[in-house]
Amino acid sequence: MSPAPGAGDMERGDAGTKNPGVDLAPLIDRLALDPRVLGIARLATESGHRSPAADDAWQHLLIATTWDGLVPLSTTLRDLAALIVETEDAAISHHTTELRLLTPAGERVELSLERMAEIKPSERGETARPLHDPKELLAQWVKWSCGRRRPEPGSDDDSVHDGAHALDIDAALRSWSALLPGARRVLSAGHDEPLRSTLAHALRRHARRLTGDHPAESALRERVHAALAAMPQHGEARIEGGTDPRARFLAIADEEGVLGDRMLLDAAEAHLHELSGRDPIFTMGFVLATFDKVEARYALGDAVGGCQPPMLPGIYVGIGITPADAIEFWSAPCVSEAVTPTACIADTGVRTAVDRDAGKDALIGALQSSIESAYDVLPALLRRVRGAHRDVLGDPVAVVRALHLPRSHVAAAGEHGALEPGVNRLFCALAIARAATDMEPLAARKLELAAGRLLAVAAEASE
Repeated sequence: MSPAPGAGDMERGDAGTKNPGVDLAPLIDRLALDPRVLGIARLATESGHRSPAADDAWQHLLIATTWDGLVPLSTTLRDLAALIVETEDAAISHHTTELRLLTPAGERVELSLERMAEIKPSERGETARPLHDPKELLAQWVKWSCGRRRPEPGSDDDSVHDGAHALDIDAALRSWSALLPGARRVLSAGHDEPLRSTLAHALRRHARRLTGDHPAESALRERVHAALAAMPQHGEARIEGGTDPRARFLAIADEEGVLGDRMLLDAAEAHLHELSGRDPIFTMGFVLATFDKVEARYALGDAVGGCQPPMLPGIYVGIGITPADAIEFWSAPCVSEAVTPTACIADTGVRTAVDRDAGKDALIGALQSSIESAYDVLPALLRRVRGAHRDVLGDPVAVVRALHLPRSHVAAAGEHGALEPGVNRLFCALAIARAATDMEPLAARKLELAAGRLLAVAAEASE
């Protein structure tokens, strides 16, 4: 849905672009022409006001970008700031994707670049004000931020935040990081185990208790996940977000000497480009410690409408090892929200196994064939997504129960609204996928596949 004519101009006036001191209009007009920019929002400043318009001389802008637009745009932040203030004599701090400056006249400008797919509902979203939002992605972020769960007044949760748990986990993480890779724990004579592996499982378990609403706890949880993701030999890894996740993902395979995965994913990306005419964007990689499963998700193009929220289409590519040591390939269409790192994967369960000795051409041919099958049914999945948007579930509890998820997974999905009366099928599926955000990699994958199954049985909406 497009904003009503004049809505953007009205929002700019409210946000202070016409106020004396800092006129944001030149910056917004420039970025509005850049296809790498999905939206711009003004954030509340820290000058004692929650309202974004409270301090006209202090402007903090969030610039939401496409996945591949973040890094190139980060090199232009100084030039962008020069469009709205005199930067020659300003005090400037520029660290990768964030620029802060203070002019002699007392004008303060902060520009923050973030990928739209990594912007999550949070407290800052409650008071954010979209200034340029052609696809209403930031408006959706604000809406979800305002709809986050909050403790009931007077409940035990509605008290001063106790940071003891976070502090304990931080100390454990620092100690764990300092351990030598070969450190072992002696349990008894002739019986020991890898100490880093043992503590890694405990860290992951305790990190799940950290809340996403508290900034320090949210950041600590990301630190724990990032540290553990670099240890696929002790479980499974899920690589997403940050700078160049594809390179970090393939580095894991390189370190283990599994060079064939790089060759196969290169071939997968080249074929996706041939089919779609677009450069596929690597959004997530999943790998088991044994490398029996190596999987990657790619976004293809911009978000499509016809439902709320708009959905990013993509293809999920899987490479596995069969019990007979053959290589199997599978691909599936998927959709994801622009503001969450998880997806709904519509896997049909079809696998194509190829003997290792069949040769490179046979392996790549099987991979390409699986990708073509998934790409051919992607339009149908998008029609089902639109149909799911209109399909109100009479009994969401029964619908989720039919997915045969563990009780803890159902509870996690319920915390995101999957079981609320009156939800539509799309919201229920997205809630299940959102629950995967805080799960361990293998559990997250299970939830994403379950969300895809929920959408795969929806009726297709007519064009």
